[in-house]
Amino acid sequence: METKERLIAAIALFDAEVQDAADNIGLQSACSEWTIGELIRHVVHVQRELTLRLLAGQEPGRMQGMIDVNDYAAVQEWDAVRDELRAALESADADQITNRFTLPALDMTLHAWDVRGGLVHVGLAEPLEFDSRTLTWLEAFKKHAPEELIRKPAMFAAEQPVSDDASPTARYMAWAGRPQPFASVE
Repeated sequence: METKERLIAAIALFDAEVQDAADNIGLQSACSEWTIGELIRHVVHVQRELTLRLLAGQEPGRMQGMIDVNDYAAVQEWDAVRDELRAALESADADQITNRFTLPALDMTLHAWDVRGGLVHVGLAEPLEFDSRTLTWLEAFKKHAPEELIRKPAMFAAEQPVSDDASPTARYMAWAGRPQPFASVE
């Protein structure tokens, strides 16, 4: 899958999870330090600072941080950025979308799982399982990701233990530092 297609798929995946969680924005996400709303605010920040700036031919800003709105405004902010991303990608040539766009696509993909995790934790959804194309792309990233660059604050936490019967998605997310299982409460 080309990087442009991967970005388009990541936007669609994250958008679906945001829309499903819109009425539960204050729940804890699967990222232990953020609510679902804070997580959305972070992704909006990343997409503005990295993806939209790169698409405009500008130097990227900082990946860390989140936009300064309350959690309940996060969905509207995401909707606006989603539309900007789609419009910019529509007019971008595929060869313009280089490896510099890998982290923003990865960020949306992993955080889609984190958003869903907040709903799973309270019994409102089933765990998100990535499709085979997404898993293939994620595994390729994993294979080539230098540990010293990804295992640092604001990137990936230490790899987490995972059960022998875990799904491929759960295994990948454990590698990405997400504790397992992030299951529903009884």
